[in-house]
Amino acid sequence: MMNFSEEIIERLRGLVITYEKSDSAEDRKKARRKMQKLDFRMTDFNIRNITSSDFNKLISSGKIKILSNIPTSKINSTTKQKFQEVSTSVFNLLAIEYSTINRDFINELNFYGLYSLRLKEKCLLPKPFQQFLSEREHQIIYVGKAQGQTLKERLNQELYAKGHGTFFRSIGAVLGCLPEVGSLYGKSNQNNYKFLREDQKKIILWIENNLEIAVVKTSNFEEEKHLICKLKPLLNDSHNPLALAELRMVKDKCRITARNK
Repeated sequence: MMNFSEEIIERLRGLVITYEKSDSAEDRKKARRKMQKLDFRMTDFNIRNITSSDFNKLISSGKIKILSNIPTSKINSTTKQKFQEVSTSVFNLLAIEYSTINRDFINELNFYGLYSLRLKEKCLLPKPFQQFLSEREHQIIYVGKAQGQTLKERLNQELYAKGHGTFFRSIGAVLGCLPEVGSLYGKSNQNNYKFLREDQKKIILWIENNLEIAVVKTSNFEEEKHLICKLKPLLNDSHNPLALAELRMVKDKCRITARNK
C-alpha cells in the first residue's frame, strides 16, 4: 500500500488523464516522469499504460491510501493567508476579488484550483466579440482549472505563452494574430499552433493591460464545468451552451494557416 496526500492524489489524477489521452509518445513520457517525481510508478502496481479507471481501482482497492490534511504545496505564509482552500460546491465568480495580472502574482500560485479571467472596466474586445460580451451581462471571458499542474504552471502557459495554452491561442486569434505559415505542417499535433514571437509579446501586453484574474484554491475541479455552463464565458468552447461560432472561425483560420505549407 502507498500513502499520498489529497493534493498529490489530485495532481496524479491529472497526470494520469494527460497520459491516457495523449497521442504523443513524448508527452506521455513527460507525464510518466512527473508521476515518478511524486513517487508514483506504474510498475509498482504491474501496470504498463495506466488509465483513469486503473487509478480509481488502485484507490478503491486500498492499494493507494489518501491521507487528509497533509500540506504539500510550497506556499509562503502571505500566499497561504491570501488563498484559503474553498470546499463549497458553488463559487460566485461575479463576487470574489479580482487582481491585476503580472508575473509576480502568477508565480505565487503554487497550488491547484480554478481561475477566472475578466475584462477590466472600460476595456474592450475587438469586434464582433465585444458585442457578444455585452449580451452576457458580465465581464468574465474565460474560466479554467489547474489540475495535474499548479496554477502557476497553468497560467504561465495561458497568459505568458510558456507552452501550449488554450486561452492564449483563443485570445490571440480574437486579437487577429496568426501563426507562422506551415508551422504545424507534418507535425502529429495539428491544433497547437503558436504565434510569432513578436505577436506573443503583443498578446501578453494586451492581457496584462486589459484583463484581471481571480483564483480559487480547490480540489473540486468538476465545478469548472458548472461555472462555464452557468456563466457562458465568451472564450470557453467546451461545456458552453453559448459557444461562439465566430471564435471557432478565427481559431480555424489560425490552424489552417499553420497547417498549410
